Amino acid sequence: MRNASGDGLPRWKLLLIGATVCIIAAIPASAHVHHGRDGTKVDWYPYDCCHDGDCHPVSRLKSLADGFVMTTDNGATLFVPARKARRPSLDGRWHVCFDASEKPAILCVFEPPSS
Repeated sequence: MRNASGDGLPRWKLLLIGATVCIIAAIPASAHVHHGRDGTKVDWYPYDCCHDGDCHPVSRLKSLADGFVMTTDNGATLFVPARKARRPSLDGRWHVCFDASEKPAILCVFEPPSS
């Protein structure tokens, strides 16, 4: 059976394509999994923060009057302003998500509940 206009793809192919698109759209995007140097694995970063491997555990944290200096487990050091919104960390450690540009933008910060 052809589509309503009588040309193009048969109706069943159009339905199959439409169903496939709907199924693919319904599959949730998986979050980034970070593997630390010590062998630990972090797999709970939400996609909106970490869609391209942007998140890292913090290995050193220094508090300043206007924010924090965070050094990640891969050696990146960043200043995070105190006003930057923070989310709860799911493993009790600090984490920071940032883009890889020359002047990195802080995407998300996760803080332990005891902070």
